[in-house]
Amino acid sequence: MKTCIAILFLSMINLAVFGQAVKIKKGVASVDNVPYASIDEKSPIEFNIKALETDSELVFVQMFDPTPDGGLEGFDDRYFVLTFPDYDGEAEVKTSSRTELIKILYQYKMIVDNWIPEESFKVFFARYGRKEKK
Repeated sequence: MKTCIAILFLSMINLAVFGQAVKIKKGVASVDNVPYASIDEKSPIEFNIKALETDSELVFVQMFDPTPDGGLEGFDDRYFVLTFPDYDGEAEVKTSSRTELIKILYQYKMIVDNWIPEESFKVFFARYGRKEKK
């Protein structure tokens, strides 16, 4: 019985941490129905993530697909390259979903009060950073 309760409790924690519902509608990314950031689509493979209130560019995002015409069946090797103009750095996130990308940014607390806190950027960059631009 104690084991069942422990498993149930751990499952609830897991859902609370990773269960954010992300939607992108009419240029606004929302997390759990709360507006999080503005999405300014430049093309099907490029977009900006902007602050909601100031409309300033926080992240420029490009999607890359190393094997657009093939590769292994069922294997998705697409990824996003994120450029942070305020911090002069780039990061690479292995996902092909914009909603998944927003969820990752949200989990790292990347956008707070219409800007990217330096501490959040450092933690995110330590995990996903590709290089610092000179």
